[in-house]
Order: sequence, then structure tokens, then C-alpha cells
Amino acid sequence: MSAVTKTPLPKLSGPWMRSRPTLLIVFTVITVILTVIGLLMALFYAGQDITQGEVQRIFYLHVSAFAGASMALGVSVIASVLYLW
Repeated sequence: MSAVTKTPLPKLSGPWMRSRPTLLIVFTVITVILTVIGLLMALFYAGQDITQGEVQRIFYLHVSAFAGASMALGVSVIASVLYLW
């Protein structure tokens, strides 16, 4: 005998369940396209800085990556504290 019993998962149904995967795919494609466009604009379209030259363009990538990483860390800390509380 096993101490673990299998409980059936509740069936989720409704019109929102059918459209969710399609909507997720659409948003994923839009995000990838806009990310590539933003990267190309930051590296090739943005003008050259007089003082730093070509080096300043890499800041467009690093600042946004830092912002995303900081947001992920903040959400993780808040979620962890709420979970333990």
C-alpha cells in the first residue's frame, strides 16, 4: 500500500481555456519580434556618442537586462516572504 493517493484534477473548461494557448503564442511572437527590432535599433540605428563613441551603444542592452533581472529578483523576494509568512 502506498501512502500517496491519486486525486483527480478538476476539469477546467470554458471559452477562456481555448483561447489562452493561442493568445500566449501571439504574445510570444510579438515579444520576440519587438525584442529583435529593439536590439537592432540600439546597435545600428542609434547615433554615436561624441565622448564614448561606439561603446555607449552596449548600455542599451545592459540597462534593460539589469532592469529585468532586478524585477525578477524583487518579485522572487516578495513571493518568498509571502510564502514563508
